[in-house]
Amino acid sequence: GVKSGMLLALTVIAASITSSAAPPPPRPQRRVLAWMGTTLRSDRDLNVSIAYFGANTDVISTVSPETHCLGPNGTLSERLFAPNATHTPKTLIRALRATGLRVIPQIYDEPAWNTTAILPRFEQLVAHPGPFIQAAVDLAVQEDLDGWNVDFELTDADWADIDRVKAAGEKLPGFLDAFARALHAEGKVLSVDIGTDSNPACLTVNGKPPTLEQGCYSVWWQLHALNGTMVDTFIDMSSYLSFKDYVIATGAMLSAFADVDNGMVKPGYNPLAAERIGVGFLVKNMTDDDVTRRFAILTELNTSEIDIWEVDGSPQHHLPANWLPHLRSYLQGGDLARPRGVTPITDLADPPHHDQAAPVAIVSPAAPADS
Repeated sequence: GVKSGMLLALTVIAASITSSAAPPPPRPQRRVLAWMGTTLRSDRDLNVSIAYFGANTDVISTVSPETHCLGPNGTLSERLFAPNATHTPKTLIRALRATGLRVIPQIYDEPAWNTTAILPRFEQLVAHPGPFIQAAVDLAVQEDLDGWNVDFELTDADWADIDRVKAAGEKLPGFLDAFARALHAEGKVLSVDIGTDSNPACLTVNGKPPTLEQGCYSVWWQLHALNGTMVDTFIDMSSYLSFKDYVIATGAMLSAFADVDNGMVKPGYNPLAAERIGVGFLVKNMTDDDVTRRFAILTELNTSEIDIWEVDGSPQHHLPANWLPHLRSYLQGGDLARPRGVTPITDLADPPHHDQAAPVAIVSPAAPADS
């Protein structure tokens, strides 16, 4: 998977949605979300994370603990903590909320590691989504959650049947749209973790169709269709590594979710669009220049969310010191001065590889048939 290993909708999209569903609930101007790994972790490890997040609310506003998964028969199931752990998903959620943090738990592929095929369970889910959606909405209301984060990542076993992946990818937007609308009716939000392609063979470039499908994220996460849904935030996990990867991923998100023309933001760029873009950061040591450049792009685009993986309070997974002033300023709505030599993304002469297809009128996918 990408891990184990960014818009209120644009006007054209909003105009195409005819449902009377409740509008997305208001959210903080900016968010810094930390995903919290839980797989096979002991009470001690979980408590270390709770304490760490609670002590760093000046740089982290929201936590997404991996408490749930897509279980057998497409059901909402709980993930596996350590066998001797007394913590449960509910006690973990309540402990995090007690620190004053916002909590948006994650629904992951399976109870433990991302190793078995997800498509059989996903197909069962979209055939009868009602029980899954209702269980998730009920839990969000009962535990006063801000919403849910969905992270469905394919495995090698899934990619063995590319036609099956394509068919499932066409159904994913409809399910997510139905889930988001049900959450909005209760004042909750939905965010979705996605990957974007950097391999040119996976992309539509200068009108030429992709020459590769196997292993291409765009086959599963069909971005233009996803943009037509009521999902609140899409979070790109392909921006973790080098600065080049970060720029390519950010460009791909703009191409899919904002008003762009051949990779360049148009003069009428809608700043509201960036409210749906989440940019993934992986906890690692980066040079001051690298960190400053990444945050300068976020400021330039007026994005509203940063999402951080592999921060859990353990010695090797602390937020790097040179991130902290940027995170504080970002959460406070500050605009850090662009450092000398940093080029605004709107001025990039050689835009990164990403889907450059002409903008199309996108309609909200039909919700899957319920049981």
